[in-house]
Amino acid sequence: MRLLGMGVPVGLQFSITAIGSVILQSAVNSLGAVCVSGVAVAGKIYMLLACPFDALAMAATNFTGQNLGAGKPERIKPVYRDCILTVLLIGVPMCALLYFFGQPLLGIYIAKDDPAYASVIASGMVRVTYMGMTYFVCGIMETCCGMVRGLGRSWMPMVVTIFGACVLRIIWIYTIFQTHHTLDVLYLSYPVSWVVTSAVHVLCFVLIYRRMMARWYTHKEEENASY
Repeated sequence: MRLLGMGVPVGLQFSITAIGSVILQSAVNSLGAVCVSGVAVAGKIYMLLACPFDALAMAATNFTGQNLGAGKPERIKPVYRDCILTVLLIGVPMCALLYFFGQPLLGIYIAKDDPAYASVIASGMVRVTYMGMTYFVCGIMETCCGMVRGLGRSWMPMVVTIFGACVLRIIWIYTIFQTHHTLDVLYLSYPVSWVVTSAVHVLCFVLIYRRMMARWYTHKEEENASY
């Protein structure tokens, strides 16, 4: 049952956030075939950033859970610090490189003699700019989410991520995007949602970790007093 309690929220999180991606794709479709092509091409190189951050998120969960299970919760804070620093050290340079070399990379997937070449590249660069340049924030969000899961809380990060990565973007699409119907405004929803969700995940981690450490120190004091 404990395994289900940890696994079910993760499955629900990925399933529900996928619904948000479908709705966002439908919003992209409303902007025309050129935008759809540019966004699809940008998605190919965007995945270059996703792999290292997914790995760091899993590492954060594993090391947090291992130290907690080993009765060494004081090691969790250094794990958090090192994972966030690694995200920044890897993410910021990679995001910058992706932006500066975005056009040549996008050009791999479309023929230069295609009449829509310039328009597709321009549309793809919108996604690269708003998502690629700020993707390290998503890395921080995923790492903090993994840390909270490692502390044994799986439902909380699920709710936070669904609200930030799904509900907030859907609200954005049906409000701000309807008023300013452009690809730039649509993809601006990503960094905004990442910042909001990251902030809430950090707050959740800090509060849970402080309460856990307070109980741990109290338990240690009681043990010492009993000797």
